[in-house]
Amino acid sequence: MKKALLFGLALIAVAPAAVEAQQELRELVREGNTYLKRSLVLRRLTPYTGKVIDWYGRSKDQVYLRGTLRRGVWHGSYRKYHKMRASVEMVVEGGEYNMGQRCGRWLEPVYPVNRRPDLPSSSRALGNKEVIHPPC
Repeated sequence: MKKALLFGLALIAVAPAAVEAQQELRELVREGNTYLKRSLVLRRLTPYTGKVIDWYGRSKDQVYLRGTLRRGVWHGSYRKYHKMRASVEMVVEGGEYNMGQRCGRWLEPVYPVNRRPDLPSSSRALGNKEVIHPPC
């Protein structure tokens, strides 16, 4: 009986550490270039550290953005996707960040020269280009 109880307590203590949650980007508060998370206990804002995700619309069936924040700024992997058609996604923009600064190889979108922000069709990327930033 004691072994089962100890095993159960150990499982409860270790299980939360094994789960790697992703914070929804929309739930964070943005101040300038810093993303903050509201503390439930103290009701104050603190810079968020961890993985984030954002979705197309509210259905959460297609990913729009995946990345990592450290102390509220982009740090590590960053990928932005374009929804092609049902369940097909293509990376439109992606690379690595080092404390808010792009570094290394980046895939960046190429937009039309005569892009009009008021027309949704003109804001679609024509393709991608690879850009080299300072090393990470």
